[in-house]
Amino acid sequence: MAAFTASPLFISIVSRCTFNGRPLALAVNLRDPGGQLWVSPLDPSQPSQLWMPALYIRRFSDGGGGIVGVSFVNMLTGYAVYAPNGNDQPVSQVPVANIDDHSIWSFGGNEGGGYMAIRPVADLGQNINIPGDGPYKPAPVITYRWAGGPWNSQWTCIPTSAPYLAEFDVVPYAPFFRGLYSRCGWSASVNPANPTGQLVSRANDLKQQGQLFFPALAFYGGMPWGIAVASAQTGQALYITGSNGSPVTQVPLNKLDAHSLWSPGGSEGNHFFAFRPVLDHGQNMELPGNGPYGPDLGVVTWGWGGGQNNEVWTWLVPDAAPLQDAPAPAEQSHPFTFLEKTP
Repeated sequence: MAAFTASPLFISIVSRCTFNGRPLALAVNLRDPGGQLWVSPLDPSQPSQLWMPALYIRRFSDGGGGIVGVSFVNMLTGYAVYAPNGNDQPVSQVPVANIDDHSIWSFGGNEGGGYMAIRPVADLGQNINIPGDGPYKPAPVITYRWAGGPWNSQWTCIPTSAPYLAEFDVVPYAPFFRGLYSRCGWSASVNPANPTGQLVSRANDLKQQGQLFFPALAFYGGMPWGIAVASAQTGQALYITGSNGSPVTQVPLNKLDAHSLWSPGGSEGNHFFAFRPVLDHGQNMELPGNGPYGPDLGVVTWGWGGGQNNEVWTWLVPDAAPLQDAPAPAEQSHPFTFLEKTP
């Protein structure tokens, strides 16, 4: 598997509270790396403070796949942020193989300046919180009810570009790998004849590395901006140049911008959705033409045609991924449609 070039994907999770004039950031406690998380003065050169916002996509019992939330995986430990149900509970970590709704997270709205609540999917009434009423200092973090939005429950997510983060090992992120499947019956795939070039259609086979992708959330101004979708084979992100007919190709992850970030539209039934580049939400990823469709068609973007089979997609989840076959939710707008609001 590829070693991703991924420095912009790692983030610092930074509180609105400060200590001696420095922002406090969510961190692994180096004295107890597997234990309760804490906050310490922001230092984005420290792996203990860097988090991979891996998108968690679940397969539902009706076979469809949908985004549940984000798992924050620490660069140092490789474990995901975790919290049990209830008020005043410790925020700790679990191995990514043990992910459940307690280690998948959602966000509140913008509280100003790109700060927001970070909430466990298992209990959306709770929020990551620095305990107490201040003044604040390095201390363990907990979950706590919203209580009107005090600063100690508000966080912003800052991408890092530290040069030493040129590569990281992709293997720990394999539980997050997913396939992209068109309603015309073909999967998006790396082209074996041109692995870093345009994606092509292939018969669905999630045992093929070229059909597996790692989706991670990218941030701008502290808030979610779009989804980077990196090939598990090449380590590069899906990319377009612009208008109708633009081929969906790939670009190294350290060159992410609006050309290589994506946003899902609302549900088009059975968990299928439009997949749109942040660069131009009038475009959608699709297989070209009016059919019949087959293998080795170059994947492109095109203007929305009302939800035709060749322009809507669903996520496919490998059998080995944790937390599968949950009850299917009612059809509704995609939980991350707010990503369509560009900076």
